[in-house]
Amino acid sequence: MVVIGIVTSVVLVRFSARRSMGVELTWGQSLKVVLWRGTVALVLGFGLGKLVGWGIQSGVLSMSAVKGNALLLVGVLGICGLASFAVYQWIVHRITGRSITLKTLVKGFVHELGHLVAMLAFLFALFLVVGVLYELVG
Repeated sequence: MVVIGIVTSVVLVRFSARRSMGVELTWGQSLKVVLWRGTVALVLGFGLGKLVGWGIQSGVLSMSAVKGNALLLVGVLGICGLASFAVYQWIVHRITGRSITLKTLVKGFVHELGHLVAMLAFLFALFLVVGVLYELVG
């Protein structure tokens, strides 16, 4: 599953860079972007989780407030996602030598968001079909 996810991400990064920034990345450069982006999101996610854990241990946060708090989860996911996107933009612009502009950031963000929505719709449809088939067969 990890390999499938990485390969899919590499293809999407190549497509997104070409469409949103007009940059043609090689497969190796796309893999580098995907690995750096994933690493930043994971490290930041674990770091924020560790901070919440320390907050619970020190008594600043209560376990009951953290356990059922969807806003905290959305905040952590948002921070990790934005950091991942910033690293994506930084690495692509570093590889190409172009400067980062606000227009490029917004255009890239819209493309990334579009890909996310399309992927989520595809996964929803796939799981729906699998669920219906499971109910019919089983």
